[in-house]
Amino acid sequence: MAKASAEVITHCPNSKCGKPIYSDHLYSWCIECGEPLPDNIQAQIPRLQESREGAASVTSSQPAPPERLSSRELLERLVRLQEQQNESLEAIRKHTGCVYAWLIFSVILGTLVFLIVRH
Repeated sequence: MAKASAEVITHCPNSKCGKPIYSDHLYSWCIECGEPLPDNIQAQIPRLQESREGAASVTSSQPAPPERLSSRELLERLVRLQEQQNESLEAIRKHTGCVYAWLIFSVILGTLVFLIVRH
């Protein structure tokens, strides 16, 4: 089935498929058989070139990746993070202990009040 608005650029490189690849093709593979199109065919497809240029401009506007750390620096950072986590856990344990002690005190006090008022 021929497309009226697009011209045939080439055919699928898969010998079993051979379907025409049109100038308005959107993918880097044949939509009939899934065969990847070689770079020389992709270079002939205007829409693929436009999408590649758009992707390149987006990539160039991305911030630079963070600097790579040596194994020693990475290990030192991990140790510091572990120490910070341990400090946080210790604060939680201390707070939980206070809450637990307050809970016991409240139960004992309530029990004493109940017993005194009842008699």
